[in-house]
Amino acid sequence: MIRQIACALLGVVPAFFILGDEAQDNLSEKPRTFDERVVGRESKTYSWKTYRGANSATTFDHWSKQFMILGELGYFRPTKSLFREIYGSSLLNYRLSMQIELYETLFAMVDTNFLYKQGRALGEGETTDLTLVPVDLGLKWYVPVTHSVSFYVKAGAEITGTFITNNTPYVEDIKQSSAGAITGVGLFSSLSKRYSLCINLFADYSFVQLSPFGKVGAEGEKVEIGGLILGGGLGYRF
Repeated sequence: MIRQIACALLGVVPAFFILGDEAQDNLSEKPRTFDERVVGRESKTYSWKTYRGANSATTFDHWSKQFMILGELGYFRPTKSLFREIYGSSLLNYRLSMQIELYETLFAMVDTNFLYKQGRALGEGETTDLTLVPVDLGLKWYVPVTHSVSFYVKAGAEITGTFITNNTPYVEDIKQSSAGAITGVGLFSSLSKRYSLCINLFADYSFVQLSPFGKVGAEGEKVEIGGLILGGGLGYRF
C-alpha cells in the first residue's frame, strides 16, 4: 500500500513542477476581454479592424497597412450652363482609385479620371471634342457604420488636363492644365468574407476653372469645368 502511494506521488510531483509556472501565470493574469482573448492584443473598436487570416468581412485589417484599388464609373454633371449647352448635361466619368492607409482609418488617395464627350459649337454647329483628365490627390477618413460598412468623407486637390479639338476656324484648340479642389462623401463595404472584394458608392463635387475658353466665353473670362459626380465601383483590398 505504501509503495503504491509513493509511486503515485512520484508521478504527480514532476507534473506539478512542470505546470506550476504556467498555472501561476494564469492565476496572476488579469481578466481579459473577449477581443483580447481572440485577437491577442487590445482591440480599439469591433468594427474597424480584425486580424488577417480570420474569415471576416470587416472593413479594415488589424495588423498591416491597407492598400486598395478600385475601378469606378460615375455620372458627371457640369456646373456651368455654357458647358452643358455645348457638350450636354452629362458625361461618363471613368476612374481608377488607389488608396493606402496612413493611420488606422485615415487613407491617402490618388484618383485618375477620364472623361470624353463630343459636342456642338454654339452658332456654327461644328463638332467639338472634349477630353478631361482630372487627377485627384487627397485624404479619406472612414467612419464605421456596421461591422462591414463604413461612411467616409474626402477632400483634396485636383489637377485637370483639358484637351478641346474644335472643327471650326473660329475657335482655337485648347490644351491646358488647371488646378482646383475636390470634396465628397461615400459608403464603402466589404462584399466577401473569403476574398477582399469591396464596393464603393460616392458623391463628389469638383471645383476647377479653365481660362481662357477660346472665343466661346468673354476674353479672359474663366469658365467653370467642375461639377457633381455620382457613381460607384468595385475594388480589391491587399
